[in-house]
Amino acid sequence: MDVARPPKKKTTRNVLIGVGVVAAFALWYWLSTLKTAAPTVDMAVTIQDSVRQGDMVREMRGPGTLVPEQIQFITAPATARVDRVVVQSGATVNAGDILLEMSSPETMIFTLTADQNLNSARAALLALRTSLRSNELGQKGVVGTVHTQYLAAIADAKAADTLFKQRMISEFDAANKKNLAEPRSSCPVAGSTP
Repeated sequence: MDVARPPKKKTTRNVLIGVGVVAAFALWYWLSTLKTAAPTVDMAVTIQDSVRQGDMVREMRGPGTLVPEQIQFITAPATARVDRVVVQSGATVNAGDILLEMSSPETMIFTLTADQNLNSARAALLALRTSLRSNELGQKGVVGTVHTQYLAAIADAKAADTLFKQRMISEFDAANKKNLAEPRSSCPVAGSTP
């Protein structure tokens, strides 16, 4: 026959569970009221130094690829075609370095036209100088001829004066010779009517 056993009292176990819950809550509350502690750093990886003013350079190493933060595109002032790339992407450049060699048919035509115009202007200038020099020499020849004629007229006037005194020529001829020898302030231009 079975004997009825009285059930075991669970009060001790319930009290222990209650005390554990209260202790865990109290521990959680105490930890939440604490201030956060400063992180600890191994002294072998730190550098201790005094504070200075200036740039702080920090070198870091890590796996991966560097990606530029800003990409600056340089546009040409004229349309052209790229003949040769002198500097590759990512290379260090200085002011004045040639990055690309480009050619433009429009610019080449403009340059050839400008050279042709320059050569034409030089040829026209040379022709003008030659013509001016030729005119100058012609004018000097005319001045020389007129001066020679003037000297001859003076000599004729002197000779006519002497001949007139000796009554060998008429007074009219002597006056004509004298008039030809006198300098004139205004002379009629050759080919114009007096």
